Order: sequence, then C-alpha cells, then structure tokens
Amino acid sequence: MTLGQAHGFRDEPFELSMSAESPTAVIRYTVNGKEPTRTTGKTYVMPLAISKTTVVRAAAFEEGKAGSRVVTRSYVFPAQVIKSSRMDRGITGSRKYGPKMRDSLLSLPSMVITTGRRINGTSETFGSLEFIPADGAEGFQVNAGIRYFGGAWTNFDKKNFRIYFRKKYGVGKLRYPLFDGFDNGVEPVREFDQLNLRTGSHDMVQRGFYMSNRFTDDTMLEMGNLNPHGRFVHLYLNGDYWGMYHLRERWNADMLANYLGVAKADYEAINGNWNVGGWADPGDPYDGDGLAWKRIKSLRGSYEKISPYLDVTHYIDYMLVYMFGKAEAEYRCVGPPTRRWSRWDLQHAAQGGAPGVSRAAGRSHPQTLVQRRRTDAGAKHRAPQRPRRRDGVGVLVRGGPVGVSQPKLVGFRQKQHRQRLAAESHGDRRVAISRGRFLSVDRCACAESARRPGNGKHGAAVVVEERCDVFHDRRQ
Repeated sequence: MTLGQAHGFRDEPFELSMSAESPTAVIRYTVNGKEPTRTTGKTYVMPLAISKTTVVRAAAFEEGKAGSRVVTRSYVFPAQVIKSSRMDRGITGSRKYGPKMRDSLLSLPSMVITTGRRINGTSETFGSLEFIPADGAEGFQVNAGIRYFGGAWTNFDKKNFRIYFRKKYGVGKLRYPLFDGFDNGVEPVREFDQLNLRTGSHDMVQRGFYMSNRFTDDTMLEMGNLNPHGRFVHLYLNGDYWGMYHLRERWNADMLANYLGVAKADYEAINGNWNVGGWADPGDPYDGDGLAWKRIKSLRGSYEKISPYLDVTHYIDYMLVYMFGKAEAEYRCVGPPTRRWSRWDLQHAAQGGAPGVSRAAGRSHPQTLVQRRRTDAGAKHRAPQRPRRRDGVGVLVRGGPVGVSQPKLVGFRQKQHRQRLAAESHGDRRVAISRGRFLSVDRCACAESARRPGNGKHGAAVVVEERCDVFHDRRQ
C-alpha cells in the first residue's frame, strides 16, 4: 500500500494518489483519523485533493486475504495551523510575534500521533507515529501503541504520551537515528522499544517547565554516565497542533539491554516515590521481579558488600545532581549487573540556591545509601564497566558540568572520590549547558505559547512575553 506523496509541510494544494501491489485490491481510506477496514472508510477511485492540514490513513483489501498494513501520512499546512481556532490570536495576530509563527512551527522536527480514538492512561491505544524532520528529510511512519503516563497530580489538558513498539502493531523496535547529534558525550542507540513525549509539566503547579529534565539528563551524559537522551519536538495529535514536547528515551530494562547488551530479562527497573501522595513502600519493580533491588537495600549498611552491586562513580554523579538541584524524592533506577541511578522529575533543579538534601532521608531512597556509607568510607571499590565518552577521555573528564562546591555532602573520603568531586564542580560548564537548552527552543517558544491550553489568568501577550523574550535574554 503506497501513498503518492511523502508526509510533511505544504503551502500549496496538491492531489494525492494511492496504489496497491495487487490490481484487484480495494483501497479504503479515511481523513478523520480512524483506521480504515473492509467495511469502513471511503473507497479510493481517483486522486484525493488536499488543500488543508489532512491526515490520510489507507489500507488495501482483497477477498480471502488479510488487509494490508494501515499507512498513515500527515500533510500540514502551516498557514492553516496558525489561523486555527486552537491557537491564541493574541499571539498569532501580534505584530511582534505573528510574523515569527511560521518559522517557529518549522524550527523543530515534528511528531504526529494519530489514533482516531480516545487515548487513556491504563491501556495502549493502537495508532500511528510519524516523524517529520525540520530539514525536509524523509523521517518515518510506524504503527504503535500509545497511552498517557504521569501527570496525575497536575492533570493538565496537555498530556504526556508513551509510545510502545510491538510486533502486534507492526514493528517490534523502532530503528531510526532519533538522537544523533544529541549524544552529549555518550553515543545514542538507533533502536527503541519505547519512547516518552513529555510536556514539561510533571508535578508542576504551573506549566511548561521544560528545562530541568533536559539539563539533568544532558549533565549526567556529559559526565560519562548512561542516561536517557532527549530532544525537543513539536507534536500534532490527530492533525491538531499540540505544542512543544520533550522526546526522551524511556529509562527501563529495554533501554539498558539496547545499550549494554544481555537480555532484557537480566535487568530490573525500579520506580520509587517518597513525595506527598507517593506510596508507603517505594521501590516497586516495573521490569523484573525486584530481587536485585531487595538485595542492594539489604547491603546498604556496608560499603564493601554493596560495592559489587553498585556503580559507585555513577552513583556519586547522580547524587551530585540530585542534591544540587534540591530534587524531590522520586526516582527510577535500573540494574543489575550494576545499579545505575537516574533522576526522573528534577523540576526543582533550576531554582538555584545552596545544595540541599531530600526530606526522604533515612528511608528506602537513593540518598540513604550515601548516609549509611559515611561510617564505612574507608572501603575500596572496583568501578564496573560503563559507556565511554566519544572524546576517548573516559568518565573522569575535567571541567565537568555540575556546579557543586561541597564534596562533604556525598560523604566519601577516598582520594579518587574527592578528585572527581573537584573535577565536576565548575559552574561555568553548568551555565553553558543551560544556555544551550534555551537556544535550542529559542524560535519554537512562540508556537508553543500560542497553542498551550490552560494559560491561566494571564493574557496571551503576557504569557508569550514571559516565554519568548526570556529565551532571547538567555542568549546574551
């Protein structure tokens, strides 16, 4: 089943042809987002005139045979998106920002989710995912499972999406260089079992806090640690512009298996939450049986015993970022063969101030490993193998990105740990990373501000002033 035009952005009307491998096949198509079947959708008889933003889904059917894969192609007309009733005309019609809207929409690659049915947070909905690069390259379209995730505390209209690639939908893995150019020192893989599209509003009273997770992930990567890669994209949902999103690898057993080898079954993924509204016994496994997690918690009173099961260098890096950002008590971690900690919701990381510690101290939480090892700081350890930077220097890179000047917070007394803490305590690098993230969304902020639902009490002009102009200020 083939559509005659590649997906992407259009300025002029065109005619779309469709063809099937078999001349006896009947082609059915839809333009309402729903997948066609043998009995639903329109029958293709002549090229389809496309003059506005349209999502076309088509499949071929023959008597006595299974239908073809549903092919989805989105054709986006930026001028129509800008004039849409879903966009805030206080921004799109502004003399200052209106002329920037088209460039804003095209400044990032776009992803398009098409389901034709309601998405929910408990089960996967069959749908299509398209990737339209900003440079006009081909991108991809695959069928996948889609569901909401996170955001239960805030419940904003703008939801987070998790994408599942499974053979029952079409492909068991997505194979595409999504994060090439966004390595930040650790080369990204080119195949994925799951992806997250995050709104930048996890557990935030106000929306659009995009920078903390990108800053945290990129910081950990630049320190030589395996951590989720990410980038910003525009998102369209069933043909409607939905704003800017943070596209991110999902931190789970699949990701570790893709990077480090061995089977997915050899890893555990743990979810912990000691925040208000969290659960009484944090550390629930969402991959594996939780036995490795139980073991590592039982050994936290002895540095010597826990060292074979803990990537100590990675753990120090994690705690540096965790404490400096005064992060809340929520975490994800993955292991074995080594325990690799990674922050998830670092929405307080950009608040500044002195490094702090979590209110969850003393509980089943990453920080308790630090506190309990302070009395056992004389033990030696053997650091496990871990990803190396592209520059070949390895993980102990001077001029590191984290601005922490209080090594005593971590509680290690070994010489090598003091040296690492000193090497990573350079605020200039941290500022450079932050500025780079601002620059990456400099142009797209106007479109995101115009589309974001729930702008609150402030008028659109105020919101866009706060969002668009601040990015320009950060360039100075």
